[in-house]
Amino acid sequence: MKNNKQCTAQLKRLIGMVTEEERDEIQTLFERQNALKELFPSLTTMDVDESNALYEKMIKDMGSVSAKLKLWWKEKSIAYNWDNIPGHKWEIDFESCEIYLVKM
Repeated sequence: MKNNKQCTAQLKRLIGMVTEEERDEIQTLFERQNALKELFPSLTTMDVDESNALYEKMIKDMGSVSAKLKLWWKEKSIAYNWDNIPGHKWEIDFESCEIYLVKM
């Protein structure tokens, strides 16, 4: 039987690092995306007209942030030549700037 450390190592593998500046770029995008996600439930407590207008803006913003996140990962994966395996995703440790390949 494998211990938890061995199982975690198989699910998550360190593949590289980014600079603090690059980390800050992606962290800002993640924070924006999370803020938008947190706002969505509040739409149900608003007036319909206000809710519809805000919903449209939030959808547009979410699309823009998602596109920027995808572009950031694509650009960095090419620049740093990170492994990309089907069924896995990249993940960043914001504290250490380390990039991991994580099994989904």
